[in-house]
Amino acid sequence: MTPYYSAEMGVSLELPEDWHEGESNRERVSYSCTSEGPYHPQLLIQRVPLSVWERVSDGCDRLAEELLQLYPPPLEIRDRYPLTVDNFPARVDIFSFYDPEFNRQVTHYQACIQLPDALYSAIGIVERQFAESLLPVFEQAVGSIRFIGMGLGRTALRSDPLTQISYFNPRLGVSILIPASWSVQELQENQFQAIAPAVPELDGYHPRISCTRTIPTDKTPAGLEEAIRKSEATHRLLYSDYEILKQEQFSLGPHLAYLRQMQWSYEGTDIDLVNVQGLIWTPSSAYVFKAETLKQYEPRDVPIFEAIVKSTRIIPDN
Repeated sequence: MTPYYSAEMGVSLELPEDWHEGESNRERVSYSCTSEGPYHPQLLIQRVPLSVWERVSDGCDRLAEELLQLYPPPLEIRDRYPLTVDNFPARVDIFSFYDPEFNRQVTHYQACIQLPDALYSAIGIVERQFAESLLPVFEQAVGSIRFIGMGLGRTALRSDPLTQISYFNPRLGVSILIPASWSVQELQENQFQAIAPAVPELDGYHPRISCTRTIPTDKTPAGLEEAIRKSEATHRLLYSDYEILKQEQFSLGPHLAYLRQMQWSYEGTDIDLVNVQGLIWTPSSAYVFKAETLKQYEPRDVPIFEAIVKSTRIIPDN
């Protein structure tokens, strides 16, 4: 899956790398996948201002029902269920019908999403004979949607501290997912940190993870390898009991990434720390994530740190 971003729509999502962006403006963006025959699979995302509706509390249902009226009957409803997309309420309808223009049976995956100031529809279109293989692609793409520029203004599920909300930092061009109970603080132009709630038994201690953007001398994959080696050498000089617990290299869309979990203790104390470091290498910048927690909180904090790093999307400049 590869991240795509429509600056006009303020929408980021993930699709297979063989999909391509088509028409894009402030009200609509389309994506398609080249296939044999005239009927190519498509995903269309449209924005509907809330001023169109008298009431907004049931906007998803009203928009879904209005869109369903646009298709020729009879509609074969395959499934219908509620969903949350980027922490906003949504409704999904999956249905099939006969398309007279192309003389074939087609299946649509329709998601209607309600934001505070607009409704969005995301409609996946495919020939019915290929629906079983492409419906999971549509579901994953819609589930990956982030509304870039909304910051931390999430309210729909904010009461649940385990809910993941998206945060976008426009200075760094970085979008991440964090627990709803966390906060974010900008430290300087090239750095911010996400902060967990205080640990009551530790006199206000807050687990946290920071992200810093730098400009490396060598932006190639070899530059990433050298940065990893230098970082490890520095840690071994600073901490006599430094130990790597695990490490992995992977890809975040088109970008190389590295994640390492380490532990050591404060010199002259019995306080053991666990540290998570992430590196993301792009053609123009390097993004360094650093997180630290006490050893006894490793099972709770480290999976969250790692999930935040792996949720990262690099959003291109508008």
